[in-house]
This record gives sequence, C-alpha cells and structure tokens, in this order.
Amino acid sequence: METLTLRFDPKSAFATALAALLEGAEGVSVLEKRVAETESPYDPDFVAKIQRSRKSTGKKIALEDLWK
Repeated sequence: METLTLRFDPKSAFATALAALLEGAEGVSVLEKRVAETESPYDPDFVAKIQRSRKSTGKKIALEDLWK
C-alpha cells in the first residue's frame, strides 16, 4: 500500500470535491486529516497601518498650500 499526501486550498470547490471523492472511494482510507492554520501573507504592521488609515477622516489641503 502507498501513501499519498494532499495539500489543497479549502476555498477551492474543485479541490474539496476531489478530496471528498477520494475519501469515499473503495480501497482508500484517510490516515490523518489536518486543517492548517491560515497564515496571512501580509505583514501585521502593514495591515494595522491600513486599518488605521481606513478609520481616519483624512486631511484637506488647500490648492495654494499643495506645493509648500
């Protein structure tokens, strides 16, 4: 018997359906099922900066003062 390890994005409908099909197939048994922790590809400091920016009301600069 051979072992096959699958890693897939659970958001993918195709990959989820394929995994369900394999689990239900005759002669296939699931040895271990792990759900990986989702890691954000973004820097936490950058995300915090963007969130602060979204909460701010912004600044208005007069056209005369734009290049000062």
